[in-house]
Amino acid sequence: MDSDERVITGMIKERLGIFLMVAVMTAAPSAFSQETNRWRFRQLQVDNDLFHMPFNHVGDRFYTSGMRVSFGKGVFESETDASLLPFWLRPIRKSCGHCRIFPNFSVGQQMYTPEDIENPAPQAGERPWVAWIYASVGAAIDTSKRTRHDVEVQFGLTGDAAGGRFGQKFWHEFTGSPVPLGWDNQFGPDVGVNAYYNLQHIWAASKGDSIIDWDFVPSIKAAVGTMMTNAGVGGTFRVGRNITDFPYVPLRPSERRNAVLLPNLEIYGFLGADVRAVAYNYFLEGSLFDEEPVTVGSKRHVWDFTYGVTVRFRRYNISYAVVRRSEEFERLVGTDRGIHKFGSLSFTLGIR
Repeated sequence: MDSDERVITGMIKERLGIFLMVAVMTAAPSAFSQETNRWRFRQLQVDNDLFHMPFNHVGDRFYTSGMRVSFGKGVFESETDASLLPFWLRPIRKSCGHCRIFPNFSVGQQMYTPEDIENPAPQAGERPWVAWIYASVGAAIDTSKRTRHDVEVQFGLTGDAAGGRFGQKFWHEFTGSPVPLGWDNQFGPDVGVNAYYNLQHIWAASKGDSIIDWDFVPSIKAAVGTMMTNAGVGGTFRVGRNITDFPYVPLRPSERRNAVLLPNLEIYGFLGADVRAVAYNYFLEGSLFDEEPVTVGSKRHVWDFTYGVTVRFRRYNISYAVVRRSEEFERLVGTDRGIHKFGSLSFTLGIR
């Protein structure tokens, strides 16, 4: 075994170790402390443009893959718990003594590629190659049972350090898919920081004694930073049985507000849409400070249409969503206009 093979083998073992750790934490939550001020595994989310139905278009293009592992603490409900909160949330507690606060931190990776991943040359007029790896801190803040504010700040890296080359190549070799050859053209290296805000409010809902539950949840979103700057509005309609908490959002934390042990099966389908005004998108336009060899102009208005299903029993929650996204840039090559579709799968372990 030569040195390159040993390096690759070591990296594979390292990643398998991470996934085994997550599996152990998921399978045996009772082995971990349930105190409010302890961080515990909460959520695993995976986005991929092969995770959608029907499976009727070429994968691995545009936003091709994302993965996120999130950890959380139990709910902080009163002013007396301010000293136990993470330091970045104590100012919020001082200004909102009655708020329910759910701290979280996450690590994640996102990958973006053009449609032709077997072309090693730069592809002008096509989506650039970009990988982004990050850590984030944030919280869900409930000002009432119907209103939630999600805040998050991400810190991360692009370029080789983001692991896009290795991650996609390893996965494709494992699944027998075409080997990506264009990562020499990727953006970076850059250091990025971005802040996100999402307001959700349950505007209308069925009565508690209804056979079928439903609600409608409008939202307002904003992002600002060196990676993404945009603002948008949207809404989600849900229908099913025993609906709790707020709608699932792909590759974002989905905090559990309600008691961990839900006595009844919760199941519902959802339909959602949102539109965003985009001022800046690093993943298309490149760095604010350095020029990249191949970039494309970002469209200033982008929409998403989302549908899926959520199932929850006791403290376990599984959500599956399909996201259909409009053209994010003016495409000069390829087989279509650039409308994209990807699937998002999430496993959440409720904590309180």
